[in-house]
Amino acid sequence: PIPVWVTAKTLMKIRRRFRLRHWRRSKLGDV
Repeated sequence: PIPVWVTAKTLMKIRRRFRLRHWRRSKLGDV
């Protein structure tokens, strides 16, 4: 079984990456 904190950390990392990517795309699209 995978520790909960490890999964949460990974999810946070992925979410952060995705959000940054999306934000960048949105900004580029807006401009």
